Amino acid sequence: MDLSSSFPPVPPHYRGVWCRRQLRVGPMTRAEPIVDDSTWVHWLQTSVWHADLRVPAGSSLSRDRCAQQGFAGVTQVEATPQGERCTWHRRFDFQPPGEHADVGWMRFETPDRLIEVGALQDYDEIWERLPDSTGAYRVLAEYGADGRSVAGMWLLAGCWLMHVQPTHSPWPDDLQRGEDLAALARRHPHQADTWLSTEISFGRWQDGLWTIERSTQGALEGQQFICAMRRDGPDEAAIALAGTWRHARVLEWTEP
Repeated sequence: MDLSSSFPPVPPHYRGVWCRRQLRVGPMTRAEPIVDDSTWVHWLQTSVWHADLRVPAGSSLSRDRCAQQGFAGVTQVEATPQGERCTWHRRFDFQPPGEHADVGWMRFETPDRLIEVGALQDYDEIWERLPDSTGAYRVLAEYGADGRSVAGMWLLAGCWLMHVQPTHSPWPDDLQRGEDLAALARRHPHQADTWLSTEISFGRWQDGLWTIERSTQGALEGQQFICAMRRDGPDEAAIALAGTWRHARVLEWTEP
């Protein structure tokens, strides 16, 4: 995962955790637009970094795991005469790369209600900011045994914590443009379990206890873990999960 960023921090009014209330996808070749207000979608935004998790409705037992979505990376906001344009530069993606970059025009109806309109695709989304999701922002990169590869990322906004743990399994050479994970899993069933082992988890972190609300690993949902963070220097930190400390690099550490 590439941890570099040349973009300035996003404006403060973008930061926090945003819950999607509705998605409308334009008709394209259909007679009517598609409206989705049942998929669980949360986007966590710090000053530079973001993480996003999208889980279809249904229990963890009945859920189509290949239909889940999630990604993490750096965010770029540009002020233009037409308004604010936001680009999510994905450094990691649960799904294969899409046909279009992730770019939207942003309009704040209130400080906590945001309308996103697709810049390259026909869609619009309604977002609302969660309470208790501003103030403290932390982004930690956890390294693997080799000390170089990124084994995972931890992102905190207020009292909400996300963990992103990619598999680092490459997409196949025969990946077709616009192909999703479900299609890949059908063509490469022997690799499907590796791709699906990626973890993106979201939950409340309060009084040293992290309660996972949604995760690409459904068995984790509802579980609670003792979790602590410790800053050891300007660029060094450690995070403990269930009593085991892990070394991490500080990408952001902002106190309220």
